[in-house]
Amino acid sequence: MRADRIIIIGKGSLPVRGIIYYINTLIPDAQIEICTSPSGITSGVAGDRMIIFVETDILEDPVQFSIQKLYQRCNKACFVSLSREKLPDALKPYFEGEILCTDQEDAIINVIRKVCSCRTRDMEGDAQTGLLSEREKEVLRGVALGLTNREISDELHISAHTVITHRKNISGKLGIKTIAGLAVYAVLNGIIASEEIERKY
Repeated sequence: MRADRIIIIGKGSLPVRGIIYYINTLIPDAQIEICTSPSGITSGVAGDRMIIFVETDILEDPVQFSIQKLYQRCNKACFVSLSREKLPDALKPYFEGEILCTDQEDAIINVIRKVCSCRTRDMEGDAQTGLLSEREKEVLRGVALGLTNREISDELHISAHTVITHRKNISGKLGIKTIAGLAVYAVLNGIIASEEIERKY
């Protein structure tokens, strides 16, 4: 993918300046925008293909909610985290790549190359959503809400064994194994509203 925009959300720290250097080295004509907070991304977010580097240390608490809101606004973006420590598991589904301050040059370059060549998130979402049957979407909704297999089976009037089979099929089709990852996918593809998850958790 050649992104329409490359955005860095950060406050001019050394990691941010380093990322700018590597991007300019790999993509000499790159147009880089710097925002000091997610709210600084103000124009064209819904339709632009973007790569967004996020200095996670500057995000307001709760961090997961801040990332979730950014995801909803920038639905065609690939996200990369910039941080001092490894991402917690709850945040990993939101990012295509992760760059640590301690990473070697080769690792940083590989992450940037990966996100520059990734397909846009909305194209992936459309293709993957089309793979799920209506029943699988109903099961996925229950999974995203944190329901047990028994609770999903009772709600949909199917056996728990059938629910388990659907869950295996969903994970296989989407290539997503974790409940957190499936929940993020469900929100991004309109299967469940983020407010429903917020109320649940």
